[in-house]
Amino acid sequence: MRALTSSTTARKNSEHTTSLRDALWEWVARPTHYVAVRRLRTIAQEQDLPALVAMLHPDVAVAVTSTRGGHEKTVVARGARDAAPVLLHGFRGGPGVDVAERSVDGQAGLVMRSGDEVTAMITVDFTGRLVSLVWVRLHPDHLHHGNAYWFAD
Repeated sequence: MRALTSSTTARKNSEHTTSLRDALWEWVARPTHYVAVRRLRTIAQEQDLPALVAMLHPDVAVAVTSTRGGHEKTVVARGARDAAPVLLHGFRGGPGVDVAERSVDGQAGLVMRSGDEVTAMITVDFTGRLVSLVWVRLHPDHLHHGNAYWFAD
């Protein structure tokens, strides 16, 4: 019985250390991620393909989720060669379109607006210093679940 208790205690201590380590890493890396997200936005808006590809992990995935008429559809581009054109197209923007860095789902992200309407919410994940996942959620259906404070100026 004593061995079981020691084993359980060790596992709980290990889980606590891991979560503490993860929380500490998040606190340390957070400003770096915000700077990297800003750089991603700037490069994509400038339509700088070579700089964008250099920023992407070779196995990057860009997932675009759209909801229309109650139906959700996600399209994924994988690999820097396929993902970069999707990002360039998405960030091309147009008159009245604004993309700003914001905290999205508790991490560095972007919010796209057309006038006063939020049209997309974008989260960005990293592997080391390279962008490994960009998740674009289109259409306000995804944005009305008590998350309006994320988008305040």
